[in-house]
Amino acid sequence: MGTVLITSLLGLQLLLAAPFISQATSSPAPRRQLVKEEIQVRNEERRATITARLTEIRRERIRNYFNRLVGRLEAAIARLEKLITRIESRIAKIEELDEEIDTAPITEQVNAAKSKLAEAEAELQEVKDVIETLLAADNPQEVFETVREKIMNIKDSLIEVHRILVHVIGDLKGLRVGPTASPGTSPLP
Repeated sequence: MGTVLITSLLGLQLLLAAPFISQATSSPAPRRQLVKEEIQVRNEERRATITARLTEIRRERIRNYFNRLVGRLEAAIARLEKLITRIESRIAKIEELDEEIDTAPITEQVNAAKSKLAEAEAELQEVKDVIETLLAADNPQEVFETVREKIMNIKDSLIEVHRILVHVIGDLKGLRVGPTASPGTSPLP
């Protein structure tokens, strides 16, 4: 009798709890779907954050690389300007010591080098202005190609200026004036 009573009470509880059991089994699927969607949204937000951070890091690296490149180009331009100043000073001394020496071709070459150097400086300034546009653009590859071409033009201009100045220095050595030491008076090492 005790077992019948316990069995009937358990059966009654199962009958009364049946509607709640069916609700409990049907709700996990929509809840699971909501959890999946929340996880997907969080993952997309993380990806967007990581992508933005990586993009900013890339921009900073490009900016630093470009600043180093500009520093090198500006230093090369400054060295060439200093060399041109020294060559002009030497030409003035040669003309002062001996007016019969024709320095017009050398002066023309120096002026050509100066103008080419000024063009390179102007182009470098243009590139400096464009770099911020490049970094802010959505598609920087297109702008980067023009920047790369301009930098190559600047580099070629500086090489050409150097070549002209080397030639001018060689020509100036042929125009030496004043007393020269005889080969026999140099000290032995």
